[in-house]
Amino acid sequence: MIVAPRESGTDGNGATLDEAVLGQLTRASRGKLVPAVAFLYVIGEIAKAGEIHFEPAVIAGTEGHGLTEIRPGRRSE
Repeated sequence: MIVAPRESGTDGNGATLDEAVLGQLTRASRGKLVPAVAFLYVIGEIAKAGEIHFEPAVIAGTEGHGLTEIRPGRRSE
């Protein structure tokens, strides 16, 4: 299930939910863990230190418990 704000859209001004919402989700159901992960993606521009040439980039982050249950794999901090 995806929980998203009603105002989110494709106009470049997408809304986000308050991170406190993640803590309000049910953590277990029928004795099993319910994974919950917040995802945030931002389209931005990056450049090497000291350079003025920028390239577009997708910057992403996650928060919450259960990421490995939703998307198994190796990760690095």
